[in-house]
Amino acid sequence: MNLNNYYLIEIQFLGYRFHGWQKQPKLKTVHLMIDRTINYVLKNNKFKLGNLLFGYNYENSFEHKEFDISSPLAGVNFNTVQGFNTMVDINYTKRYDEFKNYLAIENQVNYSFDTQILRGTVGFRYKFNNINNLNIGFRAGLKVQQFNDQDPISRSINFLSSLLFEENYMKLFENRFVKINYGQELFNGFRFGTSLSYENRRGLFNSTDYTTLNQDDKSYTSNNPLDPLNFDSAPFENHNILKFKFNGAIRFGQRYLSYPGSKFNVSNRKYPKLNFRFEKGFGATNTHYNYDHLSVNLSQNFSLENMKIKITCYFCFEFFYIDIDPVEKRIVEIWDCEVCCNPNKIDYLFKKNQLIHLDISDGNE
Repeated sequence: MNLNNYYLIEIQFLGYRFHGWQKQPKLKTVHLMIDRTINYVLKNNKFKLGNLLFGYNYENSFEHKEFDISSPLAGVNFNTVQGFNTMVDINYTKRYDEFKNYLAIENQVNYSFDTQILRGTVGFRYKFNNINNLNIGFRAGLKVQQFNDQDPISRSINFLSSLLFEENYMKLFENRFVKINYGQELFNGFRFGTSLSYENRRGLFNSTDYTTLNQDDKSYTSNNPLDPLNFDSAPFENHNILKFKFNGAIRFGQRYLSYPGSKFNVSNRKYPKLNFRFEKGFGATNTHYNYDHLSVNLSQNFSLENMKIKITCYFCFEFFYIDIDPVEKRIVEIWDCEVCCNPNKIDYLFKKNQLIHLDISDGNE
């Protein structure tokens, strides 16, 4: 005789912490949290041998902690400096005091199969409260990065353009660095962040000319963006440098909701936003690389035919809406969180009016 067991589950939740009921990509919903809880009870967090290739995620909803390792297969890429390489993210997050505070430990490992060089970075972020969102961070390691630290060239686009068309758009250098950062909302409507880093920067050269479809009338350019046909000289002299950054954001007319132990900012779309950034490079072993850079941006968002999407903040994990243009090209924009005012780098791509790629990262990087 077979017996079926039925269970009645009563659910209570704070609605403002969720993005509705139905599952949505990269958003915390009620359905998602119920699935996570059931997976924990049913022991679906157990590590399996296949996770070494396809990634692993462990979540404990009761203790508010999460650990994940990305798939090394999904991280496989190609560029002419490293050749074929893979990148693996190893992250741990622990939330405290009803999600008001959190500790995030973020590590990244990058291995080049062609040059057989292993690089990696380690770091952490800690948010102290949900009122002024005071947070500190640290990151250090060895990495290969683009000359433009906003990473304007997609790794996947460069992967395809290199192997199929011999167009190696991405130019890279090696950076051995240590960085500390601090940020908070000083008073309502004014948010700032600051960082100090030490960098040892070295020029790199192409290590491979491999391509899957050889173009008779084309060939790879050098890794020197200033002289694409010069394969013998580095784009700069190897040097050390100290970098100081200060970012500020003023949200005019900002309102807020006050709860015990929490403050939730509400932007006022009637008024513009003022963003400014000062960056100073100093103490370089080659004084020609010392610099000062100041940028000021005043913006006002208008909704015409743009589409609204809901975003989960990279820093405070709260959600806010942004207006995006559903054109069929990759777009990278900086949006300040409406709750903690930290800058989020939003990288998205539409195809046939469908959002097929969305990535949210630290806009201070």
